[in-house]
Amino acid sequence: MFKVNNGKKLHYAWIILIGAILIQAGGAGILNNSAALFYGPIKTDLGISNAQMSMYTSIRTVFMAFSIAFVARTLDRLEGKRSMALYSLLLGLSFGAMYFFSDIRQWYLAAVVSGIGLGGVTIVGITLFIANWFKEKRGLALGIALSALGIFPMMCNPLISRLIETYGWRDAVLMVCAFGLLLTIGGSMLMVYRPEEIGTKAYGESAAEEKGTANADKTSSVVILLIAFVLACIPNAMVALVGQFSMMTEQLGLPLSLAAGISSLAMLGNTVGKVILGMLSDRIGSWKTLILAFAMTMLACLGFATSRPELMNISAPFLGICFSISSMAGALIVGELYAGSYAKKLSQINTVGIFISSVGSLLIGFASDYFGSYSPVYLIFAVIDFLCITGILYISKK
Repeated sequence: MFKVNNGKKLHYAWIILIGAILIQAGGAGILNNSAALFYGPIKTDLGISNAQMSMYTSIRTVFMAFSIAFVARTLDRLEGKRSMALYSLLLGLSFGAMYFFSDIRQWYLAAVVSGIGLGGVTIVGITLFIANWFKEKRGLALGIALSALGIFPMMCNPLISRLIETYGWRDAVLMVCAFGLLLTIGGSMLMVYRPEEIGTKAYGESAAEEKGTANADKTSSVVILLIAFVLACIPNAMVALVGQFSMMTEQLGLPLSLAAGISSLAMLGNTVGKVILGMLSDRIGSWKTLILAFAMTMLACLGFATSRPELMNISAPFLGICFSISSMAGALIVGELYAGSYAKKLSQINTVGIFISSVGSLLIGFASDYFGSYSPVYLIFAVIDFLCITGILYISKK
C-alpha cells in the first residue's frame, strides 16, 4: 500500500508522478523529440526533400491537436492504465514501423497515428493526472513531470546519434522504439486516473478542504476567457524563435557554434524553468509566477534584439523559459479560473496552442525575411510579453 499512514508511508500521488515522468521521458522525450535525429539520415537514404519530410511533422502536429481535444473523454471512459498504454502503443508502434518504410506516403500515414498517440502522452493527459492527485504541491509535481521532456533527450540524443552512425537508421529505429515503449508502458502501468478509484484521497486534499478551496469556475466572462486563451497560447508561438537560432546567426554572419551554444542554454532554461515555475506557483501563486516568467522572456527578447553574441548567451536560458510557459501556463490559468471545468478548458486551450505552434515558425520566418533581420521580431515579442503581463494583471484583479 502506498497510502498515507500517519505520514510514514508514501502517498500514491508520488507514484503517479513517477509514472508521469516515465511517460513524458519515453513518449514526448524519446519517441517525439529524439525522432528529429532520424530525419537527416532518412532523407539521404531515400532521396526525400526537406519539404516532404517537413510535411510529416506538420501532419503529426495537426492530428496531435485533434487528439488532445479527446484526451479527457478517453480518460473518463477508460481507466488510466489502459488509456495511457493505448496512446503509448500508438506512438511507439508508428515510430517503430518506420523500419519497414520506403515511400514518403507511408510516413504520412504513420504521422496520423503518431499524432494521435502523442496527443495522449503529452501535456494534457499528464496535467490531468497531476491535477487529480495533487491538491498541494501541484505546481512542483507538474514542473517535475514536464521537465522529463527536456532532460531525457539531452541525455539520450548523443547515444541515439551514435546508434544511427553505428547500426544505420533502420536498426536504430527499432532500438529507440523498444526503449521508448519500455518507459511509456512501464509508466502507464502505474497510472490511476482518480484517487477514489483505489479508495484514497488526493495529496493534501484534507488541507485544501479546510482552506475552503472551491471546485467551481470563478468566472463566466467571455472577455476573461479570451484573455486566458491568449495568455496560454502565445508562448507556443514564441518557442519557434529557438528553432530558428541557426538561421538567425547565419543572417548575422555569426558562427554556427553560437547557434548550438545558445540552443543548449535555452534547453537548460526550459528544463530548469519548469521546476522553478512549479515551485513558485505553489509558493507565491499562479498570477505572480506567470508575471515573473513573462517578464524574464521579455528581457530575453530585448537582449536578443541587440544581435550581440554576449547578450544572446546571457539571454538564452531566460528565453528558454518560453517552453516552460507554453507547457504550464494553460494548467496554471485554468486551475485559477476554471476549476469546475478543468479538463474541458485545458483541452481547448492546448488544442489551440498546438495549432498556433504549427504556424508560429512560418510567421517568424516571413517576418525575418520582410525586415531583413530578426531584431524587429524579438522586439515584437517583447511587446507581446508586456501585453501578456498587462492581461494577467487585469484577470487577477477581476
